[in-house]
Amino acid sequence: MQSNARSSDSLRPRPSSITSVGETKRVRKVPTRKVPYRVGYSWNKGGRLKELRIRHLARKFLKIWIRNTFGRILPHEAKLYYNSVVLRRAFEGWRDEWWASRREWSLTLRAECHYRSYYLYNWTVNSWRKFISLQREKKAKVQHAQAFGMILTHRMRVLLAFKPHAWLKWKEMHSAARHQKDKESKAALHFNRTLKRRTLTEWINYISCCQTKKTKQGQYELSVWLHVPIPEFLSAFSRVKLHLFLTVVFVCVFLSCGSASLLFPPFAKVLE
Repeated sequence: MQSNARSSDSLRPRPSSITSVGETKRVRKVPTRKVPYRVGYSWNKGGRLKELRIRHLARKFLKIWIRNTFGRILPHEAKLYYNSVVLRRAFEGWRDEWWASRREWSLTLRAECHYRSYYLYNWTVNSWRKFISLQREKKAKVQHAQAFGMILTHRMRVLLAFKPHAWLKWKEMHSAARHQKDKESKAALHFNRTLKRRTLTEWINYISCCQTKKTKQGQYELSVWLHVPIPEFLSAFSRVKLHLFLTVVFVCVFLSCGSASLLFPPFAKVLE
């Protein structure tokens, strides 16, 4: 409203020229614009404050309506975003078209050169190195196996060479052990026979001593009882002594047969 008033003031007619006294005044006609005012509007009745209040409320409720209608994003912001997205997509399509039409062949050629000269070369060199290392390991294992086989063959030859000697040595040791065992068995048998013979001799001597004592005592008692001299009695007793000798021989035969334990149990304990 104020701007309209100012514009109305600026549109007031101004004198185009001023003449001296006695001359008639010439006034240029300037087109004027009539601003229609509302009926009853007056600056002197608080109209300016009412206008400001109306504008403030209108701006406030306009913002509320825009927020409720379009949300937090305003239409001009959405339009700017839409234009940027469309522009970006158009640029991407143009770039793809340019890339396919202008740069595809050169890049494909570069990729093939890179694949052939770098990738295949590195792959070939690495594969060759791996193959060489595997061949070296295989050759080392084969050489180790051949050396081990040669060692085993040499050992088998040595064992086969020593086999007759070992067989002869074993036969000698076996025969020596058998002879030693025979000797030990013969020695044990000889020892048993010698021990039996000595024991039998001791037993015969003991029996003969006992018999001699008994005979002498009996002769003495008999001579005393018969009043006969001893020499004559001994000649008569020689036949009894012969019978005793035959008994001893019979006992020796039974001892050699192993039946001494049956005839003489005390003597068997001594022999054991």
